[in-house]
Amino acid sequence: MTQSASTGARSPRSTPKKIAVIGGIGSGKSRYAQKLGAASGLPVLALDAYRYRPDGQRRDRADLERIAAELASGPAWISEGIFLTWTSPLLEAADVIVWLDTPKYLAAYRTIGRWLADRRADRTLTYGLAKCVRLAWSALRPHDLAAVQASSKNLNPSPAAIREATAAWSEKVIRLRWRADAASFFGAI
Repeated sequence: MTQSASTGARSPRSTPKKIAVIGGIGSGKSRYAQKLGAASGLPVLALDAYRYRPDGQRRDRADLERIAAELASGPAWISEGIFLTWTSPLLEAADVIVWLDTPKYLAAYRTIGRWLADRRADRTLTYGLAKCVRLAWSALRPHDLAAVQASSKNLNPSPAAIREATAAWSEKVIRLRWRADAASFFGAI
């Protein structure tokens, strides 16, 4: 059964060495993983970095699954990403799976805010305004697991899709819905 911080999530018995941070678009996965990494000293594996080859072409699923298995065999890490279709080795190896289940309107707001902040800071934007709007819209309209698995695109999974994809490891899933839940779990690590 997935545990929720707001309903008394368990604290890890010992400090986890392998943590998978999952959630939808704009849930705060990257920021949360970076904070956990800074506090714990564990390396953060941003899974977005593995999605494409150096030549800019998307990797096929078999290649991504091989990469995930290699990453999972590391002694200690924090992985973070939206991906549910090729990350089973990481979820299997994780001591704890942190699911950031951010309310969809907040996730859409964060998606647009991140793009605007990057633009104001004059950082290199990896996508334009049109894609930003599509991502924000996707945060408002998550997809079921079948659609996520069938698509070659990075579809935003619904809470039901995340529950289904992590069912085999439900005893180590901790669902954090609110900022206070995330802070509480962070303090327990």
